[in-house]
Amino acid sequence: MFYELANFFMDSLVPNLNHWIELTTDFRAAGCVLAALVIHNNSVCSEELWTRTLVYYSGWEFSELIPLAKALIQTLVKVQDNRQSMSRSKLCELKQKYTSVSRHRGLLQQSLVSEKQARKALLTVSEFS
Repeated sequence: MFYELANFFMDSLVPNLNHWIELTTDFRAAGCVLAALVIHNNSVCSEELWTRTLVYYSGWEFSELIPLAKALIQTLVKVQDNRQSMSRSKLCELKQKYTSVSRHRGLLQQSLVSEKQARKALLTVSEFS
């Protein structure tokens, strides 16, 4: 599920052209991994989560990635918020794609990525920004 979650976060960046122009690929990838780690580890967010090995191989420090991780988790909250109108077609398409059991193992149907868990993760990440 971690892999699917990281893919979800990367796909969530696609509709925003600025993310593709202003952010380097390695930065986007590292931000997606950090956001997935926060969700996957029950919303624990600390510098210990982003290990020295991850810093070494990604080239990015925890503090540099927090704003992007926060934005990614905010997108997950928007997608999972059933009260919000899904008129924004890109979010609707993202939800449809990652609800698919055959293509993405029903990622958005899993309790780990529920709206409640996403909001909890967002609060945790916000403490660092």
